[in-house]
Amino acid sequence: MRSYAMKMKWVCGTRSLLAIMMAFVILLFSGANDRLYCEGLELGRFRVSPKLSVIERYSDNIYLEADNEEDDWYTEITPEIAFDFAFAPRNYLSLKYIGNFFKYSDADNFDSQHHLGELSWNVESAKGSTLVVGASSSENSIQPYSPTESSKDYNLSRAFADVLLMAGQVTAVGVAYEHQSRRFDEDVFDIDDYDRDQFDASIIYGRSQILPWLLQYRYVKQDNENILSDDDIINRDFETHSIFTGARWLPSGKVSGAFRVGYTWSDFKESGIDEFSGFGMDTNVRYMFSPITNITLIARREIRPTTFTERDTGTYYVLTSGGVRLTHHRWERIETELRYYYNHRDFEGGAFGEEDRTDREHVAGLTVTYTMRNWIALSLGYQYRNNNSDDEGVDFKENLVHAGVLLSI
Repeated sequence: MRSYAMKMKWVCGTRSLLAIMMAFVILLFSGANDRLYCEGLELGRFRVSPKLSVIERYSDNIYLEADNEEDDWYTEITPEIAFDFAFAPRNYLSLKYIGNFFKYSDADNFDSQHHLGELSWNVESAKGSTLVVGASSSENSIQPYSPTESSKDYNLSRAFADVLLMAGQVTAVGVAYEHQSRRFDEDVFDIDDYDRDQFDASIIYGRSQILPWLLQYRYVKQDNENILSDDDIINRDFETHSIFTGARWLPSGKVSGAFRVGYTWSDFKESGIDEFSGFGMDTNVRYMFSPITNITLIARREIRPTTFTERDTGTYYVLTSGGVRLTHHRWERIETELRYYYNHRDFEGGAFGEEDRTDREHVAGLTVTYTMRNWIALSLGYQYRNNNSDDEGVDFKENLVHAGVLLSI
């Protein structure tokens, strides 16, 4: 029976892949206009940028289980379109839509549709000051972890503003604010609803272009749903304060992004929840090693509340993560991306009486993109995930491969 099921899955996956490759061949020889350079179509002050990806994936452990692993083929179709209207060369309004449609060969409880809509306004002055304000709304879901479960659908709403004011030739002051609100569709998952506010204030002293100094303060307030446990109400609301120092580079240079290290401390409303304080970090730096090679370093250390629909335990966890992404464009049409990430999660049992738990997750992947023409590309990739936890019930290994077609104008 196992070999027969595997054969049927292979046939379904092969048919989907053949459909993708057929569409690829048709588009390849359809005589498209070579004057399109994936920067959109411009009509006066308007620009429209459509994209479409059709990707066939295979996972050998779709439910991320320690035992009784089940594999499946599935298709992901992602249409995307963006509209830009320019009031002036550095003053424009953007409207964006992204859809994700998933169809599984066997696991029907995985089939889902995700939608994101975002409106933003971007302004840049001649001296380099910038303003970005906007809002977005997205429909997402958390995957099932067994054949008897269904996807846990939720809506995530965001409002954001980011201002960078050039106070002098080498000094800039930045202020940023973001509000998030998550609401699950089904009442049974209300435990993971939240409202989150984050405020950042920073000073950048750019006398040295090699190391433009950064000083930043961050405040986070999150209101979570209360939990009824043994006739007691547990309040999981918390506030976090962080002080960072480091450097921040503009996107136009050889080095771009921000390097932040510092100290962070938390304050929970519930007295039975142990508070956290210690080393904090938020780093995302991209370095152009050469015209054909880019290296991105990512590192983070912060507290996050548990999400029970994702098999978390306790009241919160300390996330310590780091990773590297290498992009190499050796030939004109072939781009290779190598990546590795490590996530270390320390779960705090706290008010629930559960034991502390630690998860250690490794993620490694390779993606090769071959650009046939300026508007069409073929993508092949592989990813390996391994989660080793003190809770054996959430241990898992997964091998994931994909092949797909990417279209853009």
